Amino acid sequence: MLIRCERAFRAIQQAGAVVETWVVLFGNNSLSIEADRVSIRPGLGRHQLVVPLNVRATRPEAADHIIAVNGQVSVTGLDGGGGYLGTSPRTPGMRLYANSKLTVSLLVDVDPGQIDAIEHRGSSGFALNIALEVLATNLDGTASEVGGGTISDHPVTREDWLTILEQTKYRQTMLVELVLPDAQAAPHLAKALGYLADARRRSLEGEHRLTVESLRQALASIKNMSPDEEDDTETVMAALKAARSQAQTTTVGYRERYELVRQALKFLSDLGAHPEAAETTPT
Repeated sequence: MLIRCERAFRAIQQAGAVVETWVVLFGNNSLSIEADRVSIRPGLGRHQLVVPLNVRATRPEAADHIIAVNGQVSVTGLDGGGGYLGTSPRTPGMRLYANSKLTVSLLVDVDPGQIDAIEHRGSSGFALNIALEVLATNLDGTASEVGGGTISDHPVTREDWLTILEQTKYRQTMLVELVLPDAQAAPHLAKALGYLADARRRSLEGEHRLTVESLRQALASIKNMSPDEEDDTETVMAALKAARSQAQTTTVGYRERYELVRQALKFLSDLGAHPEAAETTPT
């Protein structure tokens, strides 16, 4: 019996079947939610797992409401933290009509470490558990009701996972993690560490332009400079040319190389050269 169940589960995984749950609203199982094939939005250092959901009203009282969904996603059988991947913010509210379906997507931030942990769990596909919360609001906004449901063992086929690995350049990327120095042990870096903490907070808040500006300030404060210094192309080009000339006669040390990287990154993070909000997205 166990072998048959395992074979059946693998067959479901290979088929990429959707998994359905019911949500109790207005005193009844008023909504049906199906999870569809998982994909990824690749980024730099962090990606977004995309879990499409198809929402249908199964009873008349659920139709003609504004529906918004958020959820917590975990991987079954993954060691550490119960396989928790992340929590999706609430989707924008959309009207659910009778006799139709509404498609929304949960967006869960995942980092290369989480992708690596999933990849090392085995060569087969895997499954997701999705704890959902649904907010249903009247069209005039006068009242709302919250319901919940769980989608268990939603399959992610090996084929889909290999596509995700390819899109995130998993096999072409090497992740190096460095321990941040303590501000008390390195007081000359205290200001830079403060700006870096600001950048991390802004990134979690989705404020991408403010994230870039905080990083630019951190890179400037390492050399005790203002963000407006070193901004011209001539300064950066001169530093690169000087390093190239030095390399022809002697070895360019790591300290000099790091300084070139710092200057180049600071130059690239100048928001004045990227005035459009679309130019500072996570991807």
